[in-house]
Amino acid sequence: MVARSLAAELSMYVSDQTSFQIPAGLSPTLLDHIDIQATSSGYLEFSIDDWAIAQWLTCLTQPTTPLFAFADLPACPAKRSHPSLFSIQHAHARCCSLIRLAAQQQIIGLNWQEQPAQWQWAQPDSISWLTPISGLPSEQQFWVSHASERQLINQCLTVFDELPWQGAILPENTQDLSLKPSRITALAQNLAGAFSTMHRHCQIWGSLATEGRDRQTAHLAMILVTQRLLCGLLTGLGVIAPDEL
Repeated sequence: MVARSLAAELSMYVSDQTSFQIPAGLSPTLLDHIDIQATSSGYLEFSIDDWAIAQWLTCLTQPTTPLFAFADLPACPAKRSHPSLFSIQHAHARCCSLIRLAAQQQIIGLNWQEQPAQWQWAQPDSISWLTPISGLPSEQQFWVSHASERQLINQCLTVFDELPWQGAILPENTQDLSLKPSRITALAQNLAGAFSTMHRHCQIWGSLATEGRDRQTAHLAMILVTQRLLCGLLTGLGVIAPDEL
């Protein structure tokens, strides 16, 4: 009873879009795609559809500097590493290499900046995250439908969910928002591991090339999102995020 009441109240609250500060770049209708239900065991279940997740991912293809509010964030990361972080740095460098190669082959277009963290998606204008479901033209699902791609999306959203970020205006005491280095490392390792698994199973110039350009660009956009988040996490640990090894 309590869970059902809470679900009903939260649903009403979410439906009132004036109650929320929607982050820049996201559609104001995003909250319409979140469903809140009470389970039989008394838990609250939040369901976010593919359209809403696609909106979040598109937002993350833009520079993510405002998202990372780590206290004591170094202005310039030390050019040092540690054996335990090499797999994370390797994953970041691999992301950068794949993005550069795709741009050279004109599969995608980027507005290049000196630092990979500031690379901006330029072409195609809109990312085709979704494709109609066969037999249900009014319904859409993710292009990036391989299990390893879904797991990478899950890890990206886990990182995003834990970022010490509270919108455009941060509280004065950002120390209260900081993640511990051990947690940053764990998030980065899980993200890097999910990327490596996806890269083994989904080859951009292999099986994905036969599925069409939209499928390739959606996959590459996922790689750009991963690169951005890995870069921010490595910077939060005070180490360089190399764009090549």
